[in-house]
Amino acid sequence: MRNVIGLDINRSADFVKRHKKQLSCFFESYLGTIPKRCSTPILAYQITKDSFDSTGMLWFDIRRLSKRSVSLLQTIEDSFRETSFFVVRKEKIGSRGYVYYCSAKRDKEKMVSVLRFLDFLCLGLDLILQNYEKHTKSWEFGIYALLDMVRYHTIILCEALNWSNQKIIDCLEEIIKIFYGYLEGNIDEAKRINKVLTVLKGEAQTLIGTSLKMDLRNYKEADHPFYNIVFRDTISEMLGERTIDSIIGIRFGGASLPLLLKKHFPYASISFFEVSNYSKKTNPNGVKIPNISPSSSVLVLDDNILTGRTLEKVIRALKNQHVKEIYFGCISCSGMKRYPQMIMRNHGVVNTDVLIASCIITESQYTKIYSSKSYKNRHGVFDINKNIIQKRLRDKIMGYKL
Repeated sequence: MRNVIGLDINRSADFVKRHKKQLSCFFESYLGTIPKRCSTPILAYQITKDSFDSTGMLWFDIRRLSKRSVSLLQTIEDSFRETSFFVVRKEKIGSRGYVYYCSAKRDKEKMVSVLRFLDFLCLGLDLILQNYEKHTKSWEFGIYALLDMVRYHTIILCEALNWSNQKIIDCLEEIIKIFYGYLEGNIDEAKRINKVLTVLKGEAQTLIGTSLKMDLRNYKEADHPFYNIVFRDTISEMLGERTIDSIIGIRFGGASLPLLLKKHFPYASISFFEVSNYSKKTNPNGVKIPNISPSSSVLVLDDNILTGRTLEKVIRALKNQHVKEIYFGCISCSGMKRYPQMIMRNHGVVNTDVLIASCIITESQYTKIYSSKSYKNRHGVFDINKNIIQKRLRDKIMGYKL
């Protein structure tokens, strides 16, 4: 990775039109060599990249489960009477059912949606508190699924609270460590987990009576556990011995990534901020960046990059604070399949030198589009994974809207 502070971040739409062939050659080569640059994590219980589908759901062969494991899964499923926790397809069981995406279920009254979300979160916490200590001798698919659900719901909760509740953010940091550690086969002490989850449950129960008007995000992009671990380890390897003083996560998709990287950069300060080029609410004159010490080395994280306009605003604001170095890491980037979007007015494409200098570990799951009049394809789809999940949720229960 290299410092991007001196690079032009965005290339204009006119530049894209003039250099279409060169950009096509670059993205074909760049995206094709990404796997060679990525680290390969060792996961628990013979889990591999192929154990996950593109949406991040972990699929497990039911025939490999012991009677004790099946009993735990049944306990979890029975606890959520309103809807299903797991997804079953023939002889395989998936970790993310309707409960996982319950923030996408819309009701006429917002209070009902928020209450359900917080109730499910508390129930998930209770199930871990009641069952984790009983299953510390072996890795359990049911425990993994519960930790995944609690992690995801806590991210949604932090966003709903505008990343202002430090207690919940601290809990999320610990939950992220516990979840990804568990995925890698590290079974934490029950006392440590119980302490964190008890604090989080107390905060969630307090919110039930005080913050029922908060808005819940219905879907989070870049929510693939395998790619997140690859991103964490690859960016650490690429940065090497460099000192990182501050890590900034761009909301919403990149907000939780600084907490994921805390494992490798324990002394870096963490900040979250929102800047969207696709919202009328965005201040066109710039973005508000948390105060960063002058001469600092800053790592900026996001979930996806195409035009580079968001990163450009962030770097401009950081330059005004006289930071010394800026590094950029991103889960995915979008190539020429988004060409019609690149040539839209005021769009363009990220400078290829920025991509080469940064850590990117996969291509985005956005659709190939054919018109500069819409971000969506001919079928009205923008995000392939989001569309897959939406169809899955539509199978039995109406009212889920991602």
